[in-house]
Amino acid sequence: MLEGAVAVLPMLAIAILLINMGQRPLTRPPNEPRSPKRAATLMVAGLVLALLGGALVLQRLRAPDWTLLPAIAATMAAGWALRRYLAVFRSHCRNCGARLSLVEILFREQAAEDPTQPDRCPACDRQ
Repeated sequence: MLEGAVAVLPMLAIAILLINMGQRPLTRPPNEPRSPKRAATLMVAGLVLALLGGALVLQRLRAPDWTLLPAIAATMAAGWALRRYLAVFRSHCRNCGARLSLVEILFREQAAEDPTQPDRCPACDRQ
């Protein structure tokens, strides 16, 4: 289990960071607010990297596989404590309830004409 975690977690962290790089441009005007979705994906990547660090330490100490379970539990507890900042992704439109695509869930911040209504479907944005 440790070897599998050590093999998979770096690829997962890289995938999350690649998604993060595509979410918003790296430069933004000074008066534009920070992206909560980008911050959430950075936090998720940090949690994955922390779990990877724990798995690497346990592997280096030649610990039994079951010792990864407390590291997973600690990572889940940290994610639960940060849920206010991590739960910014909506799967349905706030106005009509239509299901959003994965691209809209991950990359769309808000409608340009109405910044108070994030995560709306393209049909509601046109109205």
